[in-house]
Amino acid sequence: VSHRAQSILAHIMSAEVASASLPTASATEEATATNQQQQKPLPLPTTTTDNNSNDTKKKKKKKPPPLYQETAVKYFNGFMCDKRYKKGISLSTACAIFKTAWELPENNGVVLTNRVIRHFKQVLPKKPKPAAKTTTT
Repeated sequence: VSHRAQSILAHIMSAEVASASLPTASATEEATATNQQQQKPLPLPTTTTDNNSNDTKKKKKKKPPPLYQETAVKYFNGFMCDKRYKKGISLSTACAIFKTAWELPENNGVVLTNRVIRHFKQVLPKKPKPAAKTTTT
């Protein structure tokens, strides 16, 4: 028996001794009920082939859209000016912006906003322009 089990048993025994000094039928009923609960074996989970077939299918996770330099510059300028966005921005976008800004080495403990924006333009891809519709006559 482990040390933890012994300490639990000692705690239960001290509670039984304390309750034995006050003779009540409910204390003995509770003690026998807890002993019966401890002696009941736990039911084993059963598996069927239907559940296994559903579990084996992998759900496709949606990839977050890539961070473009225009988006990063817009939000980073907003962060530096303490701007609040009405609808907010996603946590993954904010993390991606600060992760990219964190890559920039600091100069004497200072990171200038212009250098961060330049870093965004060097590292991040440009937002693709929508394809122009071509009309044939």
